[in-house]
Amino acid sequence: MRKRRGVRSTNELSELTHGTVSAWTLQNLESGRRHDLNVTSLLNVAMALRVAPGYLLAPMGRPHDYPDLVGLVEPFESMTIAEFDAWFSGLPEGVARSPSSDDRNERNELQALREVMTLSPERRRLLTMATLESRIVGNSDAPMTAPPKTTSKRLTETERHISELTDYLTAAGWDMSSWTQRDG
Repeated sequence: MRKRRGVRSTNELSELTHGTVSAWTLQNLESGRRHDLNVTSLLNVAMALRVAPGYLLAPMGRPHDYPDLVGLVEPFESMTIAEFDAWFSGLPEGVARSPSSDDRNERNELQALREVMTLSPERRRLLTMATLESRIVGNSDAPMTAPPKTTSKRLTETERHISELTDYLTAAGWDMSSWTQRDG
């Protein structure tokens, strides 16, 4: 992954982690002399390489292979990389699901939050488009026509969906007030 991201050496990668992971540690990981890394270091390396941590744990380009990580317990042995990624990401369809309703609720809530986070920039984009379209129509020498309905319709649908998800998360006990104020 380091080479694919254009980072020429483990020294350079170490610098990108602000020195939190030594070049020596990175060299030992790459050569296979070392098989583990603490979570903080994993996150710092992933951030330095601008990839999700899961990409460093399993070769995502080969989704039907099995993770080749030393020391994993038996349930991981039967998981494909795609299944491992779903489990690691906490996706509702993750393989290693607990049968408890609490676990399913937590995964659904996390998925709802992910949707809000994805829809919020789309909402801002649609608001900008609607504003621009109304200005173009209002400033045109051509006969006045209504702005395209598709943008306003998509904006209304997006806002409705964000509102439903926010209401769901609030009812589940999440404090969405700071999110709503920030996205406002």
